[in-house]
Amino acid sequence: MEHVNSTSSRNEESSSTDLQATFDIERKSCDVRLSSQSITWWEASSTLGMHHQLHNHQCIQLNRIVGVRLKGPEKPSSPDGNHMMTLSQMGQLFQVFTPSTHHPLFSFTVYVGRNSRQTKWKVQAVTFSSHDQELCMMWVDRIKTALQQGHGRPKRLHVIVNPYGGKGKGQSVYDIKVAPLFHLADIETSMTITEGPDHAKSLMQMMDLTGIDGIVSVGGDGTFADIVNGLLIRTQQEEGIDPNNPASVPVPLGLRVGIIPAGSTDVMAYDTTGVNDPVTSAIQIILGFSLALDVCSVHHNNSLLRYTVSFMGYGFLGDVLKESENYRWMGPSRYEFAGVKKYLRNHAYLGEVSFLPSKDEDNTPWDKKGCMIGCGVCSKRKSRNRHDVYKKSDMIDSGDSSSKWRHVRGRFTAINAALVSGRCSRTVTGMSPAAHLGNGCLDLVLVRQCSRFDYLRHMLKLASSGNHFNFDFVEVHRAKAFKFRSLNTDLELAMVAEPSNVENEQQTFGKGSPKRFGMYKAVRTGSVCSTSSWNMDGEVGEPPDIDVRVHCQLIKVFARGPESPESEELSQQCCLCQTHKSDPYEIYSTQDNDVIIADEMK
Repeated sequence: MEHVNSTSSRNEESSSTDLQATFDIERKSCDVRLSSQSITWWEASSTLGMHHQLHNHQCIQLNRIVGVRLKGPEKPSSPDGNHMMTLSQMGQLFQVFTPSTHHPLFSFTVYVGRNSRQTKWKVQAVTFSSHDQELCMMWVDRIKTALQQGHGRPKRLHVIVNPYGGKGKGQSVYDIKVAPLFHLADIETSMTITEGPDHAKSLMQMMDLTGIDGIVSVGGDGTFADIVNGLLIRTQQEEGIDPNNPASVPVPLGLRVGIIPAGSTDVMAYDTTGVNDPVTSAIQIILGFSLALDVCSVHHNNSLLRYTVSFMGYGFLGDVLKESENYRWMGPSRYEFAGVKKYLRNHAYLGEVSFLPSKDEDNTPWDKKGCMIGCGVCSKRKSRNRHDVYKKSDMIDSGDSSSKWRHVRGRFTAINAALVSGRCSRTVTGMSPAAHLGNGCLDLVLVRQCSRFDYLRHMLKLASSGNHFNFDFVEVHRAKAFKFRSLNTDLELAMVAEPSNVENEQQTFGKGSPKRFGMYKAVRTGSVCSTSSWNMDGEVGEPPDIDVRVHCQLIKVFARGPESPESEELSQQCCLCQTHKSDPYEIYSTQDNDVIIADEMK
């Protein structure tokens, strides 16, 4: 390749803000243009005109750039005269060749975040080479300035690592997969390693957050929930809001929270990014994506128990969690062991569920499509006035005869409340596949007392992609708030004999239900116990009687949302290459994404 005269090509600008120059890319001389939104290049040719440029160019959007690194000067290091740049990944060497002459070669590499068809994000690299050092430095400075001015990109993060969650790999996940990417993105980080339960929660209530752009959770769903609880309690206290008052209107968080999955189930990572992958989560944090999530406040006797962000379960799943605490030495396998024990006992619990149904008729728990990027249901709720939404749900008392609260009494094997779909490695579609992240509602899944065989059928459908709602002992409601009151076994006969309660024993299905069932008839199976425990985001909640309110889009996380096939196809065309779907500049394996950046981090 002929040497490029950088003096004549430098500063060929198509506007007052654009830069244009000629660089070597993959042993080809290319004309490159840097605008306020993208880096575009095409093969330099004196015989091809504008038509060639429009249909044979490639593009990197600036809002997808993870970082940029300047290299040089370097001399040819291979026998054929090509310059060799080496990156290391899990002990293997990947080489990117750029042409060279006898003159020192300077270059800069742009690292781009891009999602694949498997919804995992990966880092790709494009190297721009020139013999003009000042030209490379000018382009690097311009790109870094644009990134620093990028809307929503964090500059300083505090990382909280739970070294005990899941399989105990939280620290190694961060050190190997996440920290190098944060360093590449020039993000300043500080770190705290948790020492026990509630450490993250108490830290968020006392820590000086001045200058912090966000908090990053490295652990499981419990670690993320603890961080959110600490931040929310702190925010309410600073704003003069009483968190112990169930009717209070909470103030949204000012900080975003990032989720790096390193736990047992990692439900929140699945629901906010569509995949359980630390690299994907780290890239979306770096790029500054923002996603609003609903939060539930849980009260008992006018005292705040905690805020929940994903799931609550009473009965079977509450018993499993409490039992599993005795076998923490087993790791994640403790849940399966405790689950088998509780399944064989087949306990049921008497109680009353009162709930305020959602008024939205355009979405139901039986919808075939769940929450995805650009969700119309969540966008509609975002456009409403937040304060008015809270007033309508929070200020209504279930004892008010003029309200529209509904009541269901009976024997329950399980009472589950899903704020998100709950997808994870153990269930393909989750507890409630059509749950939304920011619609101000949760899905109540009431499983009445049934035989072991029937409950096994229900759980097998839940673990697979089947419809676990389609049983006569299961009913589902989309609600903005609910209350649960446990009942003693001595009241069972009186409750059933009372005529007014016959109507309450009927299942009520909203619009969109696949079918409506008649009177439910309980079967004589299992044992009826007094009370169970609540599973609240993986934490045991002992008081059975609770008051739960959903607060619409109360927090924001660094995430883009679950990918849909349409969004994946769009990303294939607009992020790195607008005209080609191949990955000509991919240097990282898509198998495990365990990337260690060697030379570029120096």
